[in-house]
Amino acid sequence: MTDSTQRLIRELFDAAGDLPAAERREWVERRAQGNAEVVSSVLRLLHAAGASGQGFLAEPAFKRASPALQEGMMIGPYRVLRELGSGGMGVVYLAMRSDEVYRRLAAVKVIRPELKSNPLKSRFLQEREILARLDHANIARIIDGGETADGLPYFVMDYVDGLALDIFCRDNRAAMQQRLNLFRQTCEAVQYLHDNNVLHRDLKPANILVTHNGQVKLLDFGVSKLDGELSSTMTTGLPILTAGYASPEQIASKPVTRASDIYSLGVVLYELLTGVRPLKFDGLGLPEILTTVSTQIPAKPSTQQPLPEEADPGHLLASIRPQLAGDMDSILLMALRKEPERRYASASEFAADIERFQKGHPVIARGESKAYLLSRNMRRHRMRIAAIVLIGASLSGAGVASWYAYQEYNRNQFLENELKQNKTNAERVKTLPVHEARAQLRRDVDRFAADYEARTPAMLDSHLVPRAVAKNLTEQSLSYFSEVQKVAGDDPSTMAALGRAYLAVAKTQWNPDRKSLNDPAQAFDTCVKAVKTLTATDNLKTNAEVIGVLKLIQAQVEANPVARQSLQGSQ
Repeated sequence: MTDSTQRLIRELFDAAGDLPAAERREWVERRAQGNAEVVSSVLRLLHAAGASGQGFLAEPAFKRASPALQEGMMIGPYRVLRELGSGGMGVVYLAMRSDEVYRRLAAVKVIRPELKSNPLKSRFLQEREILARLDHANIARIIDGGETADGLPYFVMDYVDGLALDIFCRDNRAAMQQRLNLFRQTCEAVQYLHDNNVLHRDLKPANILVTHNGQVKLLDFGVSKLDGELSSTMTTGLPILTAGYASPEQIASKPVTRASDIYSLGVVLYELLTGVRPLKFDGLGLPEILTTVSTQIPAKPSTQQPLPEEADPGHLLASIRPQLAGDMDSILLMALRKEPERRYASASEFAADIERFQKGHPVIARGESKAYLLSRNMRRHRMRIAAIVLIGASLSGAGVASWYAYQEYNRNQFLENELKQNKTNAERVKTLPVHEARAQLRRDVDRFAADYEARTPAMLDSHLVPRAVAKNLTEQSLSYFSEVQKVAGDDPSTMAALGRAYLAVAKTQWNPDRKSLNDPAQAFDTCVKAVKTLTATDNLKTNAEVIGVLKLIQAQVEANPVARQSLQGSQ
């Protein structure tokens, strides 16, 4: 099956989902233009989707009056080629920029003509505003915008030549680890949104595309909103969210927070690993959907029944299912908890627990019971634990000592592995476009700084880990920061992240409030290096985020006895 045939199947499947069930076959046959393979594939997908509970909350309240754009017409420097798809508010067209500047494909999203004077126009404009402020390697980028001659607002995005997350995994027979890696990319994009006070509110596989080289691109921000903004979650008769992926608070029109996106991510991953959604809404009205999503506890993913061949070619998902029992069951059910405050606190925390699962580390979804942690770690490192037990046996309280020795070893190993991966990424991003390279560095440095500051105090407080281990880790970290600076240039956000990382190391070198290496001189030198790094250019000196980090570093310096002695000696 060619790529163009696969794309046509995907497009027809997405569009046909908006139609009444009785009209779908005729519509698909007409649009497929006699291609029996396309008709058969689309109808099979629609049937499988219905069996797994897919479906919109309501039919569109506004029927399309006329095409928003005509094929062949010019909209700015872009020539419209064909329609790619449509949703509740907008229609997306494939377009080609062809002028004296350059040639490139793009996606043009324009508001549906019948909504031109509707209050929902403001939501379309908000989507354009939100996209304009985002710059992340895993988020579709806006490159232009304006109004047509007929007064229809539009915006132009990079054209993402890819497949929806679930279709990509199915067609490429993606193994469990590949699926989890793609999902973690998605979490990175969502975390970036949340860090910029944006809630997506409509996360689902169709809005998560994967390119041919395996890069995730998040798109469709039509129902997104700024965090803290007051707005109605639902509008009568208008499917501004997809019921199968919406959180209980969204369905109930309660305040929506970042936890709502975490719930939707949980549904996406549940479906990605089992082929079905955690709850089924087939044939249910809004009251029944509300009752189901508010009260019914999803089944453990590992207990789901095998799917028919057309929904699970080669029974790949069936082969994955035994691996879900235990930790992955707990991870998914934690993301899907009814109470928002009991879900993962952030998308990055969700992704980190998945990474722990992939590496065989204990996951936070299973709790912190020593019995679980010990059994999990013993499965991973039988030989290492045997050696540690022998060492711990020479200490008082042999069993307790061996347990804590392994805990400290694990903390250090985690940071060393993360640092090693970050160094690899720092080399790899040199081949990426500048904005993508800096975005990757920001994420890596921020995550490492947070993990470093969270884990080193316990290492330093332990009598079982030599201080040389922590000191060596700080030296490796500072070396890594120098490499980051070479790629980051004077990008304020990346450099601010680097400043926070320098501060985390300085606090490990000397800190009056907790265990440290008790080396104020080295801590002072690290702070001085950080200040020089963050004030190297005028662009950095005037940036609000960088200034905020500099204030934190200044407070650390002012408390440092070496800094005070230096100041007294200069007076």
